[in-house]
Amino acid sequence: MLYKPFVRVALFLLLLRIPGTVLAFVLLPDVTFIEFPLIPTPEGQYLLKDLVLFFAAMAIGGSIRHEYS
Repeated sequence: MLYKPFVRVALFLLLLRIPGTVLAFVLLPDVTFIEFPLIPTPEGQYLLKDLVLFFAAMAIGGSIRHEYS
């Protein structure tokens, strides 16, 4: 299981990384896709994986409740 105090920090760091990932799709579509939007290059596959992991982390982070002592 995740160490709960660091979940918010990890989500914040992921949030800082995502704009660069999305900008690669916008600014460099010829590098990320062979045929837009159907066939990603290996670089595009890596960036798509990052987006999937980000949304999975957001789902996990949203399900964790802060417990007050």
